[in-house]
Amino acid sequence: MAKPSSTHPTQQKIAKGTQNGSDRLTKEQTQVLNGYVQRLQKTAGEDLQIRHELGRWLNTQYGSPGQNQRRHQKVILLVAKELGISVSEVYRLRDFGFYVKKFTTFIKKHPNYSWCKVKQILPELKGSSPKVAGQVQKRAPRRVNTIKRSVRGVCNKLESFSKSEPTQEESTELLAIFKQLGEAVRSTLSITLTIQMKRRK
Repeated sequence: MAKPSSTHPTQQKIAKGTQNGSDRLTKEQTQVLNGYVQRLQKTAGEDLQIRHELGRWLNTQYGSPGQNQRRHQKVILLVAKELGISVSEVYRLRDFGFYVKKFTTFIKKHPNYSWCKVKQILPELKGSSPKVAGQVQKRAPRRVNTIKRSVRGVCNKLESFSKSEPTQEESTELLAIFKQLGEAVRSTLSITLTIQMKRRK
């Protein structure tokens, strides 16, 4: 696998085209993103090295996560759509690529980590890394931390399904639960979550 930091001619060309705050994806960028989607699908989305590489690649296009990202907001929406994930997930990938400098070192320290577990420790990784110029780290309000702990607990419970696919009955019940959660998020926070059932191949 090519190293994320490789200065491939195509990547250099893409990077030059995105530094001006363009709100469109170039043909080359779309091809690169589709390539990552295909690679992740082959591993059921659990290859952390591919996610780390993708996060680093995104940062070569749009700068460090801690920098002013307003000029890239529109194109990040397109990136999320192309990858089939949420915008917040795109930012997590970028954080993973930025705060984990060497993937080999990280995986030796956390050999059995899933993507869900990585997302849980991202705040710790941010806190242990030097601050980026212009980045102000703020402590989350207590009520937000309460929700974060609850979500972490859910993620840990969902780990049981990584080894054995849920039954149709379990999937239907979980889908109903998460749709209820999505409706609560939409009505209270004006944030829309897209939740749908997708069976593994």
